[in-house]
Amino acid sequence: MENVINTMLVPQEDKREFAQPPENTAETGQESISAEEILESDKPVRRVRQPLLHQRGNMLLMGLASVCGAVCGAVMIFGGADFSALSQAFTLKAEGSFLIFFLSRFIYGGIFLLAEYILGYFALGEWVVWTVPLCCGMGTALNLAASAEGASGWLLLPSAAITVALAAFGADASGDMSALLLRIAAGKSGSFLTSESAAKNYSIRFLGYIVILALAGLYDGAIGIM
Repeated sequence: MENVINTMLVPQEDKREFAQPPENTAETGQESISAEEILESDKPVRRVRQPLLHQRGNMLLMGLASVCGAVCGAVMIFGGADFSALSQAFTLKAEGSFLIFFLSRFIYGGIFLLAEYILGYFALGEWVVWTVPLCCGMGTALNLAASAEGASGWLLLPSAAITVALAAFGADASGDMSALLLRIAAGKSGSFLTSESAAKNYSIRFLGYIVILALAGLYDGAIGIM
């Protein structure tokens, strides 16, 4: 009986297993991640909308290039430049038919749009495409100065403004396409399928510009036969 009581009074060993302390993260080279950081990573990412200046900065640049070209042409006009050759060319055109006036505007604006369209398929085309609206603005201003000596020369101002605006919009589209191809070539974004879809939309935009240019040519033709 005493043996039974003694065994009951003897404290039994605690056989519970204690949790092992966490391994030293400094030795393993891994950083511990807290629960707050995990919750922060699970939150959806909010996309901040870029300001209009950042979104359409390229368009503003192309428009500024067109305006600078027109200003340069105006400076040449008021600087006393000789426009006898241009005036003679406009006089010969004024003696022509509706078709001559139409083709004159259409071919003139079409050359700039074609140059911008081709530059859009070069990865570095956006670095030089701004020169196209610059030259278009300058040439348009000089053309207006020469045509002003005609009977209805200044009535061609609306079609001339449309031509310069189309050159600016075309340069903007060309720069966007060129930047996309550059990112794809660098492996930063997009793929071949992305570029194929962008090229389709790119071509559609320029077809729209061609249609507007044709309407400007029709206006020129109507003014020319008045």
